[in-house]
Amino acid sequence: MLALDEHVALALIEQGSRLAPLDQAVLLAATLDGVSAAAAADMPVDRRDRLLIDARMATFGRQIGFFARCPHCGEGNEADFDLGALPEAAPAQGVAARVGGREVLLRAPTSAAIARAVLAARPDLLIDEIAGGDADPDDPEWREAVERALAGAFPLLDIRFELTCSGCETMFDTRFDIVPWLWREIESIAARTIDTVDRLARAYGWTEREILALSPARRGLYLAKLAS
Repeated sequence: MLALDEHVALALIEQGSRLAPLDQAVLLAATLDGVSAAAAADMPVDRRDRLLIDARMATFGRQIGFFARCPHCGEGNEADFDLGALPEAAPAQGVAARVGGREVLLRAPTSAAIARAVLAARPDLLIDEIAGGDADPDDPEWREAVERALAGAFPLLDIRFELTCSGCETMFDTRFDIVPWLWREIESIAARTIDTVDRLARAYGWTEREILALSPARRGLYLAKLAS
């Protein structure tokens, strides 16, 4: 896995700042796994997200601080969660599940399949991708059964953290999506790097290449000197 350093962060923001979230997810997976965009788009989404979760833990650590408002009283709540406790991705070949009274092999959808279904406004295409030859996309009850089975078969597709409101003690859950979360953190890396380059370039006349060639520790020494 490619290290998510400042060089990678700058390149990602340069390439992906105007992309839709699904395309940002593909860009992140392709960059971090060292594969083509087409190969990343064909990754099962749970395996793609597991890759991004691992990259996040390697760069920022396992803990995240979450904020969510209680849906009952509106109180703001904060909690820490350990990403290391999340499950691994499901097997690439799929997961056997009971759907509509019979056992079928379900496969996690890919980013490419989601994009095709969205562009065509045809959710049945996604059901075909998930259930393969066992799909019955014309039956609404079948589609609903597949959707219910997905949560158990592929828990990384819908990660939810449970909180208890500090104000009214209502228990509620909030969804965690690694793609926008990691993208915001990458934006923060890029913003800090740009700020550092700007300050050192103004002070010493160095180019971006020269500044980024310095170690973060040495850059910090120069920044401290400017502040003194």
